[in-house]
Amino acid sequence: MIFELLKDFSTTVAVIPAKHAKHRMLGLLEETVRRDIHFLDRHPTALHQYMRDNCDRSDDSQEQNRLCASSGIEEEHSELVRSRTHTLSALVEVWRKEKNATTPEPLLLFSRRRPVSKSPHPEAASPDGGFELVQVIPVDGIRSLSVDRRWKLAIAGGNDGVLYVWDLETGGLNWRIDGHTDPITGIALTPDGKRAVSVSEDGVIKVWDIRHAAELMMIEPQAGPLSSVALTDGGHWCYCGAANGAITRWALQGGWNAGVMTGHSNTVCALAVCGPGLISASWDGTLRLWNAHNNAQAVLSGPKAGISGVSVGSPACSRVVASSFDGSLTVWNLDVLKKEKALTGHNEEVMSVAATFDASIALSGSVHGIMKVWNTETGECLQTFHGHSLAVLAIRMSPDGSLAASCSADKSLRIWKSRKSWSKRT
Repeated sequence: MIFELLKDFSTTVAVIPAKHAKHRMLGLLEETVRRDIHFLDRHPTALHQYMRDNCDRSDDSQEQNRLCASSGIEEEHSELVRSRTHTLSALVEVWRKEKNATTPEPLLLFSRRRPVSKSPHPEAASPDGGFELVQVIPVDGIRSLSVDRRWKLAIAGGNDGVLYVWDLETGGLNWRIDGHTDPITGIALTPDGKRAVSVSEDGVIKVWDIRHAAELMMIEPQAGPLSSVALTDGGHWCYCGAANGAITRWALQGGWNAGVMTGHSNTVCALAVCGPGLISASWDGTLRLWNAHNNAQAVLSGPKAGISGVSVGSPACSRVVASSFDGSLTVWNLDVLKKEKALTGHNEEVMSVAATFDASIALSGSVHGIMKVWNTETGECLQTFHGHSLAVLAIRMSPDGSLAASCSADKSLRIWKSRKSWSKRT
């Protein structure tokens, strides 16, 4: 529901003239919803209260000037635009009263974070070395990301159901493929980088020939909206997570179902192939380890706020790093099924995480665009930088940690290069 609302706002803002009296208002509403889209998706009843909490900030003169400037409205017209529009806080209050006249207002939830004023040009990296920004690729509403092993191609899935394939050497868009009817929630590439598998809220799995932008196969699991995907190291098997907590396994040759795994009570937000089999992460706050026979081998309890992402350095690695909505990251040892380290330092929800080949280094991204580099063995934060101006929705990292890619709700895909070696004993 929340993603459909954001799509309606985005579509409307895109088609009406920038000087239209309602453009500023709709732009601010879109930005307000986009800023905490994942919080609102998990707590949709909080929408009215969240809007009231944030609209007072949007009505101040500094915020109005910033939006007029970003919308291309000249200074001579900006005062006219402001004078012809009602304040957002007043309009939301009218909305609340009309709603409560027919439906009593329920008990709503608060996001634990204070609204922040974001800079249109975030700091690219900290001055003490580490990752620096080398490329910015404009994108529009992507939610999932994958990079081939040679770091030549990046493929992303959009809220509009479109697949985008970029050449990372030139930054050019190779393909734009209309693949799904709803947001694409997961992308995975085969080891040779020639095929990709996408899953979507439309409940469909699709296999693609990336070289020719051709659809090879479509699978309809009948499991409702899909939320994540992972491929085995050989690229022969596909695991798909669903919003109802189920995981299905599929053969990419023939598209037949090799089993259903149940146990999660909420959305399976991330999947990763590891040594014992498969690791799944869920908003229910648990990680589950599955063996090759689709049986649950262990349940690892994480923060109650829910897990937002998981990364295994390589299929042979026994360590996994999980990010959480409570602002922490947890390092787990899969050999002994115990927590090794808690990584704390983010002051807000951590939305995504990626790790190096041996999982000794991890890169995390938060809901307000802050990115951090971690030594997962010592728990030390090695670098903090403002990578994006809005939520970092997905991160990928090269095996040696020299390159990283991140996509964000700020409508950019950013490529990062390390200015120093992230060694195991940094």
